[in-house]
Amino acid sequence: MAQGIDTDQNCTDYAGALYAAGIRFVCRYYSYDHHDKNLTAAEAAHLSQMGLYLVSVWEADGNHSSYFSTSQGTSDANAALAQAAACGQPAGTPIYFAADYDASQSDVDGVILEYFTAVDAVVKAAGYFAGVYGSGLTCSSIIGAGYASYSWLAMSTGYSGSEDYKNSNQWNILQSVGGYIAGINADNDRSNDDLPAGGGGWQVAPAAESG
Repeated sequence: MAQGIDTDQNCTDYAGALYAAGIRFVCRYYSYDHHDKNLTAAEAAHLSQMGLYLVSVWEADGNHSSYFSTSQGTSDANAALAQAAACGQPAGTPIYFAADYDASQSDVDGVILEYFTAVDAVVKAAGYFAGVYGSGLTCSSIIGAGYASYSWLAMSTGYSGSEDYKNSNQWNILQSVGGYIAGINADNDRSNDDLPAGGGGWQVAPAAESG
């Protein structure tokens, strides 16, 4: 297993300290927001150069059922792909999409499933994989339906199905409470296998030398 973090802060200045602290992957965001929340090309290149892997997650406003729909899934997936390309994320790797709340069975079977059906179609057509971040119920249902290839279990063990899903060991990434880690405010994560395969980590390819 590999140790990682997730954070909405730019990690460029912390890469060396994170690696020295045993961190091997950093989960960073794509979204409609700006500033430090979103991964940048420069940050991705620097973290890769320092030996860290990136895990990318799309999270906009997905903390309530009214956010999710087929059209929202299509829009989010296309926006995520554009940001992935700008950051140098290679094809054949996953982008996680967040359903960051304790979704009910009816939500999961309805609007969330519709959303991930659209997400999966768009990202697969571009050569990427869809991942799901959320409760145990959300992760197990979307993975079971075949509309995500990777799952990232949110830290809230009180969410529906989360304790069972955690114990099943079927997740790719498991989130837990963090704090300040190597100087940066972050949550703890661990992958279910060595990166890059286990959690879907990726690195920016080194620039080709000219001449």
